[in-house]
Amino acid sequence: MKRLSATTYAQLLFESTVDSTGAERHEVVQHWLQLVRRHRAMKLMPRIIAHLERFTDTAAKQTRVRVTAATTEDAQNITDELTDVLGRVVIDLTVEPALRGGLVLRVGDDEIDSSLQTRFRQLHQHLINS
Repeated sequence: MKRLSATTYAQLLFESTVDSTGAERHEVVQHWLQLVRRHRAMKLMPRIIAHLERFTDTAAKQTRVRVTAATTEDAQNITDELTDVLGRVVIDLTVEPALRGGLVLRVGDDEIDSSLQTRFRQLHQHLINS
C-alpha cells in the first residue's frame, strides 16, 4: 500500500469537511481518523494538523501568528498592531515566564524574537567575546 503524505491527509480532511455541517462533519472526521489509523499514520498527526491549519487559514484569508509572551498583558498589546499590519489574524498564545518580558512572534517560517531572555543571552555573548 502506498503511503500518503501529511499534506495529502490534511487536504483530504479539509476538502471533505469544508462544506459539511455539525453531524456530517463529525461523521466525516470519524471516518477520516479510521483511515489514518488503518494506514498506521497517526505519527503524522502533528504535521497533518499544521497543514490543516494552513489550508483553513488560507480559505478564511487570515494569518496565524504564534505569540510566545512572558505575560498575557504583553501579548494583548500587540494584537491590534498585528491586525493593522497583517489584516485578519488568529493568535496562538503561549505564556512562557522564562522570557522575562517581550515577545517571540512566529508568522509562517519567520520569527521575530524581542524577548528579554534573548537580549540577555546576546549581551552575555557580546561581553564574553569582547
